[in-house]
Amino acid sequence: MADIQIINRVYNLLGRNHQDSSVSDAWGQIISDTIDAKLKVILESHTWSFGIKYSSLARVTTTTNPTFTYSYNLPNDCFKVIEPYVPTVNDSVDSVSIPLSPIDYEILGNKLYTNELSILIKYKVGSVDIIELPQSFIDALAYLSASELSMNLLENAQLSSMFAQTYQRYLFISRSNDVQNGRTRRFNVRNRNY
Repeated sequence: MADIQIINRVYNLLGRNHQDSSVSDAWGQIISDTIDAKLKVILESHTWSFGIKYSSLARVTTTTNPTFTYSYNLPNDCFKVIEPYVPTVNDSVDSVSIPLSPIDYEILGNKLYTNELSILIKYKVGSVDIIELPQSFIDALAYLSASELSMNLLENAQLSSMFAQTYQRYLFISRSNDVQNGRTRRFNVRNRNY
């Protein structure tokens, strides 16, 4: 369920009064569901610094993949594996080594298959804590949600278009400020939408 502050932000954009909970009126659940869906869309659109995690995977005892010897369950919050690694252990702490070559593993569903004895992955999460989000990201989320809802609930195409344009501006600000220091990030210039 979406955070009440973002729900209230969308209520404001749609010209409605703040609510104490997302089920206070007929629009509450619709707004909450729309925010949750749009959050996932925005998270999927970019590799956000606050939406990346590392995890050591637990090996499963059996494998159904005839190509590889071992299978590993991906974390429940994993949306997409960015890079898998064979970890090195320094002072009983897993460290990142060179990424595995794409021919050395396969991902099917929620499992990673490989011949390696241990795996550490860097991955994109499918959901985040609202506390971790920068304000420009929250505003982009609110405007994207309000854009869809102004069409569905208010039947106002002009307002929907205005909100969509404002969403693009806040998304640009959020992406510009999303700093990931250290290793060079790889971008495909043709896939940028700004």
